[in-house]
Amino acid sequence: MNIDENCGEPRIHTKTKFLSIAIFVFLILCFLSACEGPVGPVGPVGPVGPQGPEGPVATQLAAPKLLSPGNLTIFNHYPRVTSLLWSSVSGAAIYQLQIDYGWNCSATDACLKWSGREQYYDRLLEQTFFVFNFVGAQPGRWRVRAIDSNGKLGLWSQYRYFEFTI
Repeated sequence: MNIDENCGEPRIHTKTKFLSIAIFVFLILCFLSACEGPVGPVGPVGPVGPQGPEGPVATQLAAPKLLSPGNLTIFNHYPRVTSLLWSSVSGAAIYQLQIDYGWNCSATDACLKWSGREQYYDRLLEQTFFVFNFVGAQPGRWRVRAIDSNGKLGLWSQYRYFEFTI
């Protein structure tokens, strides 16, 4: 800031004014663009969804898309470290992952002998991946669903099947 010699008042240079205005405009544009998401404007309670006669209609969370491994993947490595990966779901707070194994069948069969009513793994996870050691040289299957911050369960993904030969 310079002091104007004629009046003794502080004077802001033109460059400083321009920079201040540019920063202000930049911040406003950033704020406005943050209010737009892939599904449209964000309201006070989140993305604007379907409207019914009494306000927003609750919708169930979509099923995550299973990304890896591909369906019917055959693995032949030991130790049987397995990495599962799925897409994130908008509105999800956590994910429920279920992993199961079969015996006396292959991943390509209609494997009727799965481990039973209890899943081999049934985990709640915040991330969209899971790495674990699979049990035995046998087929396995897995699926995932999203759960929102209120505990509302989303749709299950389809099962995806894999098999270890070693």
